[in-house]
Parts: sequence; structure tokens; C-alpha cells
Amino acid sequence: PLNWAQRSGPLSFLLQGALGYQKFSQDMAAAGGGAAFESVSSSGVAYKLAASAQYQLNPNWLLDASLQNDNNASGNYRQWSAGLTLRYSFHPISAPLSLPISSHASPFGQ
Repeated sequence: PLNWAQRSGPLSFLLQGALGYQKFSQDMAAAGGGAAFESVSSSGVAYKLAASAQYQLNPNWLLDASLQNDNNASGNYRQWSAGLTLRYSFHPISAPLSLPISSHASPFGQ
């Protein structure tokens, strides 16, 4: 995987990418309890591309944005996710945000 994070004033961003090769096979029993088996196999290139950004509006408010796309080797599964979050901190943040940023993300895409 490759990650690149940078900050410019109140804006921080993170770019991520990964490229790989997947191969799998699976044997499935036929329905009805018979002894027949079906073998399924697939292989190919898999990838992940992601971008996240944070903008500190003021010491209490932070705006997060994220976009991600990934797939599996067989090409029958592709996932897109995007998010936009406005966060409020009860304790003002006066220091620059740490890198790499950690955007709030949905647990369903992980």
C-alpha cells in the first residue's frame, strides 16, 4: 500500500492506493444432498483507491470528507463509499491535527 499525507494551513489530506493479485478457488456441494460438487475459481488484479480530507473551520469545528473505491479479483464485487462529516469538539483544538488524518468512517466499508 502507498499512503501520502500532507497539511496546508487548516486543510489536511490523505491519499491511499494499493494494488495486488488475488486467486481463490471454492468447492460447493450440489443442492439436494447429492454427491456432485461444483468448483469455482477466479484470479485477477485487485485494487483500493482512497482519498480523505479534513478542514478545521475553527478551534471547535472540523469538516471531514472521504471517498473510496475497491474491487475483488473476479470483478463481480466493486465497492464505492463516500462520506461527509461535520464534527464538534467540546475542547477547542489549538494545535495542528496529527498526520496521517483519521476521518470518521462507516464501519460497514471495512
